[in-house]
Amino acid sequence: MVRTTTLLLAAAALLAISLNSASAQQSVPLQLEIRNDSTPRSSGPLPLDIELTWGGATILEGRLVLTFRDGPMFFGRAVSHDLALNVGRNRFRMLLPTLDGRSAFQTIDINGAFITSKSEIELEARPIRVPPQDGRVFRILFCDPIVRGTDRTVTRLVDSLKFERFWRNSVGEKAESQRNGKLLTYREVFAPDDMPQDPHWFCSYNLVILSQTGFSELRSRQLGSLVQWVRAGGSLIVEPLGGLEQQQLDFLNSLAGSKKDRFTTGPDGHLDVPPDGYFEQLASGLGRVAVMYRPLAEQDFTTPDWNELVAKLWHFRADQITTARDEGRFEWLKLETLLPKQGSSRSNQNNYNGGNYDVPGWQFGGSSDDLRVLELKSGQGLLDKLMPSEVEVVPLSYIGLILLFYVLTIGPLDYFVLGALRLRRFTWITFPAATVLFTLFTVWLSHSFLDASTERSQIRVFDMDSDGSVLRSNRIELLFTMSSHNVTTDMRSGVFTALNHSRFGGQMYDYRYGRNMNRESVPPPTITGRPPGVYQVLQEMPQWTPQMNRVLAIAPDPETLPGQTGTFDWNRPPSFISDRNQNGELAIAIREAFGSEAQAWLYNQRDIHPVTGQNGSVFPVSTINFNHHQVQAQVQDPQVLQELQQLGQRQVDFLTDISVRLQGRSLFGVVSQIAPHGGDNFEDLTILDPSNADEWLLVIVLPNAEDIRIYRRLYHASGPDQ
Repeated sequence: MVRTTTLLLAAAALLAISLNSASAQQSVPLQLEIRNDSTPRSSGPLPLDIELTWGGATILEGRLVLTFRDGPMFFGRAVSHDLALNVGRNRFRMLLPTLDGRSAFQTIDINGAFITSKSEIELEARPIRVPPQDGRVFRILFCDPIVRGTDRTVTRLVDSLKFERFWRNSVGEKAESQRNGKLLTYREVFAPDDMPQDPHWFCSYNLVILSQTGFSELRSRQLGSLVQWVRAGGSLIVEPLGGLEQQQLDFLNSLAGSKKDRFTTGPDGHLDVPPDGYFEQLASGLGRVAVMYRPLAEQDFTTPDWNELVAKLWHFRADQITTARDEGRFEWLKLETLLPKQGSSRSNQNNYNGGNYDVPGWQFGGSSDDLRVLELKSGQGLLDKLMPSEVEVVPLSYIGLILLFYVLTIGPLDYFVLGALRLRRFTWITFPAATVLFTLFTVWLSHSFLDASTERSQIRVFDMDSDGSVLRSNRIELLFTMSSHNVTTDMRSGVFTALNHSRFGGQMYDYRYGRNMNRESVPPPTITGRPPGVYQVLQEMPQWTPQMNRVLAIAPDPETLPGQTGTFDWNRPPSFISDRNQNGELAIAIREAFGSEAQAWLYNQRDIHPVTGQNGSVFPVSTINFNHHQVQAQVQDPQVLQELQQLGQRQVDFLTDISVRLQGRSLFGVVSQIAPHGGDNFEDLTILDPSNADEWLLVIVLPNAEDIRIYRRLYHASGPDQ
């Protein structure tokens, strides 16, 4: 009896220990939280503010692995750099590529795990929001040391800045009520200590606001990053009131560009301001800045002057400014002014058969879908340009050497060596043996090249400043492998985005490579490190499958740039650029700086003027076709139907689309450009306003087969501050 009781007690103790162990395993002392849970900007990178709470007794070392899924759909993986978690809360941030979410609920799940040298700790899944595919999300960043979510002045300010208020006034209350949240502007508040020190973080936002106290507490590196982002195409409102330090005054003058001493301070350190002005708007590189001369609390956000300021911060087209100023809305313009000119100077050469470039958004004038992110089908011409024309598995020099050694082996070597050994009767053995060995070596060498060979071709777009520096660069790279293997891309300061080429339309590579290219066939990448700083991108490349990637770098390191960027005088007077009689002298200067192969065009409104003599495009030309039967069945507005029926075929190419966007009644029927985001479309590459006769865009192209370089400079004929 005693023995039985002892056994029962021992079993109970073992069971208790087992239950305690299981309970301990279930209550893992590591928790993952996502601090920012609002919807990210459409096409913009995904900023993750991560908090890891560690409840152990010692420091936990390892790496955090995040997997993004929506049910069975896989959207990518992120692996952090080496982390050392202290006891308590640990916070760090990552800027990941845009996520093309297809969830009906506009959310996807983050599945996390912390990998140490001895174990793997599974973390509870967390949901994050993704922007809707059938709408558009804008984001505004407000910097202030005190989080004032209910401050009435801040609320009124942000409401006056929202893009959708112009939409609401344009379509009326009924259409607004049917919008169902497809066009939204969100606000996010940052304390000065949380403001980024890398300009690429601002790509998550369309507009940044610095309050008086927020501006006064920013450090020099934060201010410098903000200047770089604004000059690359961002928009900023700054309230430089109170006493200014030298770094803040330098910040304002850096925004002013060529006019380095535009802003000055008095003996008390306060900004010298006009006596009757509340604010001033100025251009800064490709961006826009509003400098407030009076406190925001004193500003009337309903005046025509304020409407005009907001419209310019959103880069409204010149032909929309008057309506925005006087009526606080935009208007649907005539299609004739929103499409490429008929009889454009672009030639038909290299026209590809990738399908028609249909005018997007048939339901004009009554649906917010017209302002959604639209596909750029001329990107098919880009893909065609980047695809290798031929694939060399093993270099011809290697094949020649193999044949040479083979002939020497079965000829003189076999004859003289076997003769010296008096073994020529064994030629019937040595000859087939040598043939087999050389065949096996050739096969091995071929497989080695297939396993390691990756064809890379790229297009680099450099947007230049007046002093010859690069405001931003965009690298569009195509990877093409002859066998299935992993390809790694090393990144240092930039926003990386993998592009799905099927979005461009067309199936033109079936005949060449024997497979359907009109589908997403390359899995999402794995990001390792701490983007947007130093990190690596791993992609699992299937055989014979193209993959396009985009890298946006704001104010890139000069050491990574080609030497020609500094030899051309980018500070030529705007009147010289806009004077067509000076094209001969301009062409000579371009060829002296970039070489005789350089091609150049001047874009003004919807016209393309060749500078160096070429009329054709560097990229294959796509045709805009109007299927009148389809139009009649889909378009409800009689006026729009009449407009479409009067339109004929138009031509467009990738170079034009990234310079001046002519997409009909879409977002680019309202604005001429948007703040840089580096996302999975090329909307933020467009910089010319087709309705502004004052703007001239010089485009210089170096058409190298594997590295096409495009240099661009935007000029304002009436001065740099227009």
